[in-house]
Parts: sequence; structure tokens; C-alpha cells
Amino acid sequence: SVNKQSRPVDLVVVVSDNDPVSNFLEREDIESCFDGTSKDKVRFLQNERTSRMSSTGNWNTGILEALSTFGGDCWVAILDEDDEWHESHVETCLKSSTSQECQWVVSGIVRMGKTGESKEPIPDHIPLAK
Repeated sequence: SVNKQSRPVDLVVVVSDNDPVSNFLEREDIESCFDGTSKDKVRFLQNERTSRMSSTGNWNTGILEALSTFGGDCWVAILDEDDEWHESHVETCLKSSTSQECQWVVSGIVRMGKTGESKEPIPDHIPLAK
């Protein structure tokens, strides 16, 4: 779903915390989703922060890679391997951040069943505690 965004992404960072020996078995599958010039936007990194502990080490590894590439003035969108983005996810988040002058955006979640049906929708609005 990353390569089908209405607003193409500038960089894709794939971070794994699997055993380095068996790591990135799907690398060719991931690269095959991108055309020739877009393949240059894909980077594969090994999480050495919190191996097999949680997603936070993967996220932090990817965020630090984005910051080292683009500096502090960049946006990072996180996607786990078992999730997908709606085709306008990146565009919608960027528009929301600009129109609301936000420093971060938390997008909605739609849970899908194995046969594609929507399950237990997440509320559209979740009030923030002050």
C-alpha cells in the first residue's frame, strides 16, 4: 500500500528485528512492489536497539534514519508489516497537519476481518485529556 499512495513517499525504511541470518527473506518481494526509480527510495535496516522486544526499537531506528536523511523538518509515517494504508493516507495526513498547523497526526484505524469486512470501527473523534 506504500507504493500506491496518491502522494508518493520520499523514502521507505524497512526495519527488521529478526535474526540477521534469516533477515529480509522478503526483500525481493518488497523491492518488486516499486518501479526502477522508486527502488532507490527503499532502505533496509537491522534493528539493533531492542531486538525481538517490541516495535519501538524498529520505529526509532526508522525515525533516526529519516532524520539523518532529511533533518528535523520531515514527516514520518509508520506502518507495521501486517497493516495497510488507504491510498490517500499520506496525502490526508499531510493536509491535516498543514491545515491545523500540527507537529504530529494520529490517523484513524479500520479493523478488517479475514474476508474483508469491517469490524468494530474505531471512533472518528477521541477527545484528548488535558
